[in-house]
Amino acid sequence: MRYLTKQWYNKMQCPSFHRSLLIDERANEFSENFYNEVYNKQKKEYLKEKDFITSYEKYKKYIIENEGEIADHSDETLKVRYEQCKKIFLDGLTLSETFDSIQSWIINDLKTKLPSTILEQVKDIRVLALDYASSDVYNMIKEYCEENQRYVSKIANDYYEIEREQFNNNSIDFISEYFHDCYILYCDQNKNDLTITVDNNGYNTKTNIIFKNCSILLDEDIKHSYWIYREVYKIDDIYEVHILTENENELRELIVRCDDIVLK
Repeated sequence: MRYLTKQWYNKMQCPSFHRSLLIDERANEFSENFYNEVYNKQKKEYLKEKDFITSYEKYKKYIIENEGEIADHSDETLKVRYEQCKKIFLDGLTLSETFDSIQSWIINDLKTKLPSTILEQVKDIRVLALDYASSDVYNMIKEYCEENQRYVSKIANDYYEIEREQFNNNSIDFISEYFHDCYILYCDQNKNDLTITVDNNGYNTKTNIIFKNCSILLDEDIKHSYWIYREVYKIDDIYEVHILTENENELRELIVRCDDIVLK
C-alpha cells in the first residue's frame, strides 16, 4: 500500500480513545483501592447488563421484550440464536471471566496503540482500561487522537483524489464494488490468472475477483483474512492493485499487476 498503509490503518484504530474516558484525579497516583473501586463497579454493571446471556430462558425473555413482534420467537429459532450469541460473547468462559478477558485485551490494545510518551504518564494501565484517567493523561490522549484523525483523513483524501483523477472518465467495476469486511475464502492462481473468492458482507454483489494475466509483486498470504482496504493504480495499460487485510490483529498485504480485473 502506498497511502492506506499498515501504519495508516493502525493510526485509524485510535482516533477516539479519549471519548469514553472519565477524568478522575485519583488516577494521578497508583492506588489499589481506586482500581478495585472502579473494577468492581464496572464489573457489576457488566454482569447485570449481560445477564441475559447466562441462560436460554433469560435470553428468550430479553429478545421478546426488546424485539417484540418483529422477531421469530419460536424455540427452534431462538435456541439457535442463543447458542450463536453465547459463543460470540462467552466462547466457553463465564460472564465474569469474559469481563476480565475483555479488560486484558483492552490493556494490551492500549499498550500497542498509545505512544510511550503517554504510557509513561499512566500510573495504572488497569485503571485506564476501565476508562478513568487524570486530566493530564486525558489531554495527552485527546491531542494524540485528534492528531491521528487529521493524519488519517489527509492521507485518505490524498489517495482518493488520485483515484478520482485516474478513473473519473474510465471507471472500472472493481472500484465501485464494496468488499470491505469480506472474508477471503480462497486465493487461486490458475495459469496466468489470480482469483480471489470472498464471502458476502451484505453490500458486495460479486464474490469472485479475477486478475487477468497477473503477476504478484508482494504476497503475505491474505487467504482466511478480512478485506479492509484497497488501492488501484493505472500504469500505462496495466492495473496495479494493493489489498490490505486483517486476521486476528495481523495485517497482511497483496500487491499484483494485471491486464484486467473481472468480477463475477
